[in-house]
Amino acid sequence: MLRMENALLTIWTLLCVLGTAPAVAQMDLTGMWVPLPRDQDGSGDTGDAAGIPLSVDGRRRAHSWSAEEFDTAEWVCRPHAWDYSLDGPLSQIRFLPIVDRATQEIIAYHGHIQMEQQETFIWLDGRPHPPANAPHTWSGFTTGEWEGDVLVTTTTHLKEAYIRRTGLMRSDRTTVRTRWRRIGDYLQATTIMYDPIYLAEPYIRSANTWVNSPERPMAPYPCEEATETVVPRGSVSHFLPGQSPLPGLDPDRVDEFETPYEAKLGGASTMLPGYVDDLAAMETNPAGADPAAPFMRPQGEEIRPQPVWGVELEGGPEPGEIQVLPVQGNVFALFGAGANITVQAGEDGVLVVDTGVESMSGAVLEAIRTISDGPIRYIVNTTHTREHTGGNDLIAAAGEQVPWRAPTYAQGPQGALGRDKASVIAYLNVFARMIVPPDGGEPLPEGGWPDNTYSTPWKRLYFNDEPVVITHRPGTSDSNSVVLFRKSDVVSAGDLLDLTRFPRIDPDTGGGIQALVDALNYLISIVAPAENSAGGTLVVPGRGRIADYAEVAYYRDMVSVIRDRILAMIDSGMTRETIIAAGPTWGYDARYGSDSGDWTTDMFVGAAYDTLAR
Repeated sequence: MLRMENALLTIWTLLCVLGTAPAVAQMDLTGMWVPLPRDQDGSGDTGDAAGIPLSVDGRRRAHSWSAEEFDTAEWVCRPHAWDYSLDGPLSQIRFLPIVDRATQEIIAYHGHIQMEQQETFIWLDGRPHPPANAPHTWSGFTTGEWEGDVLVTTTTHLKEAYIRRTGLMRSDRTTVRTRWRRIGDYLQATTIMYDPIYLAEPYIRSANTWVNSPERPMAPYPCEEATETVVPRGSVSHFLPGQSPLPGLDPDRVDEFETPYEAKLGGASTMLPGYVDDLAAMETNPAGADPAAPFMRPQGEEIRPQPVWGVELEGGPEPGEIQVLPVQGNVFALFGAGANITVQAGEDGVLVVDTGVESMSGAVLEAIRTISDGPIRYIVNTTHTREHTGGNDLIAAAGEQVPWRAPTYAQGPQGALGRDKASVIAYLNVFARMIVPPDGGEPLPEGGWPDNTYSTPWKRLYFNDEPVVITHRPGTSDSNSVVLFRKSDVVSAGDLLDLTRFPRIDPDTGGGIQALVDALNYLISIVAPAENSAGGTLVVPGRGRIADYAEVAYYRDMVSVIRDRILAMIDSGMTRETIIAAGPTWGYDARYGSDSGDWTTDMFVGAAYDTLAR
């Protein structure tokens, strides 16, 4: 009888234990995780990229990198992104749960990493990733799903950042998948990086392990922009083709392992086990090796992104539709009408920056009415081209403006404007180009011409309880304007910032690559970042997603580097045709370039040459 009672007690105990076990063997990531020593990725020979599956552009981009970049004032507080920081010695992590009060389920983990004080949220509640045109951050947007006791996270919306600090970059189109596994007091992470721009294949890191140390304090990692640097503000440090002094890129240097120069260049082949056997057949120091040779574009080479790995960002506007996204404050961005449109709305009415192409005017008006049903009072054009001004006529006619004088004022006119249309503001050159288009086409309809021009450095409004500063900054043409909404802390940059392609510089209308660099440096001066070179002032570019300080600085760097390369080629006596054929845009082609369409890479290089040569 006693044996039966003991057996029943044992069975009851097991049932109680099993009854309290979760349906899925999910682990809790909550804790203070301190990194264990790990082997650092790479040989330690600065510039060596062996073992990283770099694409052609990824390799080319790395060879222009200079260590003085760390002394560039604009980049002093640029952090190491979350995925990079996992691999470093200062990767202590605190994970805290975010709990739904009603169900007491963990709907997210909030992570804080010591390196540069990066924050992340791992959302477990099934929410979708943001649309493609939403802002990107250093930590990105992360969702997670459990596979047994492994939490598999997917991160998108990342800013461009390092793979290694010596210029090996991943692009802003990268997806990172991480497999988190807790084994008692130990936490492991395996990251897989998918980048169609700078990687030819996925890149895996699996050496990261932490131990739970609840008593360990989390040290702060503050940063403040410094100006006492060796690199003058506004300049960009880099090396021209074949001139990098990094030891890993020196074809004449022999390391202790006698690694061939070709192996140090990286690439997918260097990841294969059989590559070790291939090394024996390579020359360690080939006679007459030209370090610039791998980075000059062969005739007929097509530059395009690699096959898409990871997640293709979705959520952009469908053809013929307008997508509306809030920016911040009273400002919204409209995508899908050609050039991006910025809308500020409030008690005084609506102010619209650019109007898109004419064929999308009806859809643009419908989109504006989803933001506000107030009167459209002002339209501001940031330049003269049709993708920015094509909708002026119809959208202005749908608005109204407060007249400058009462009808009974001395029986005189009501001023330049009546109540029957919105006021169109632009720099004076925009007006001239609408009347006599540079391409010889038909003028824009008179109803869309600017009737409120300015020819001074700036024009200011006070609208919807907000100062609006419109500044003339020549760049892609001599008619560019920048619009700053000071209270909302938003800038509408127009064609000065185009995150989809190389800048469309038009020498025939006063555009120039040096003028564009100057304009981008001006943008950097008015776009104030929040912590760690992110957030703060948000920027609506002429094309592409909502941006901030980092995107402006990266774009300025790219334009400056290409300018310097073309100048060096001009000084060496190269002709326009040979410069275009040489491909001075290497390292940026897969991200911004195009071999077809109405604005190709060769057209950009030719326009840049024309403005520098003269």
